[in-house]
Amino acid sequence: MNRSSRIALAIFLPAPIGTFLLSLIYFLGHNGSFRPEAITHMIVWAYIAVGIQSIFYSLSMELWLQKNITNNYLFISISTFLGGISELVFIYPLEGRVGISFMYIGLLTGFIIGIILRILYLYSPRPAGFRTQAAT
Repeated sequence: MNRSSRIALAIFLPAPIGTFLLSLIYFLGHNGSFRPEAITHMIVWAYIAVGIQSIFYSLSMELWLQKNITNNYLFISISTFLGGISELVFIYPLEGRVGISFMYIGLLTGFIIGIILRILYLYSPRPAGFRTQAAT
């Protein structure tokens, strides 16, 4: 997968993943009472709420971190951290535990997307003579 495809993936993937995680938590916490038709509205809301953060995340991960960080664990840790930071916008408006729980969703989303992006980067075709980094 080329760079522009990975950038687009990192921009558009956080909202559905975060929505899925939030829906799963809600479903488990309310004894299975969840309306599936609400997911579409939640994804749209997620793009509005964290769309700008996703753009900054995507550009920083792909344009700077992918080529400068050779340690895969460090790359995924930074992705996890950035995912958690992107959810800080929810702590003040939602107050307390609800806002903090959104940060956990952001951390898990950043972790998942970091793994996906790193795998796609490591296994994408390279130009002839390109040195690949050792997997750590």
